[in-house]
Amino acid sequence: MFSEGAARFFNKGVNGRWRDVLTYEDLALYDPKVREKFSPGLAAWIEGGRRGAGEPRRLPD
Repeated sequence: MFSEGAARFFNKGVNGRWRDVLTYEDLALYDPKVREKFSPGLAAWIEGGRRGAGEPRRLPD
């Protein structure tokens, strides 16, 4: 399906790659937008995944 198989489809799975892409101005816009659009539980899950926030279906919000 993919020319290089799973190696092409899946990336490294390394967090923090955004640090080389987003500017400080981008990051300054991110937090208020997340607070506006997401519940606290969803924001924690988006940023930390299951390891950081727990099972999403069990979050209180």
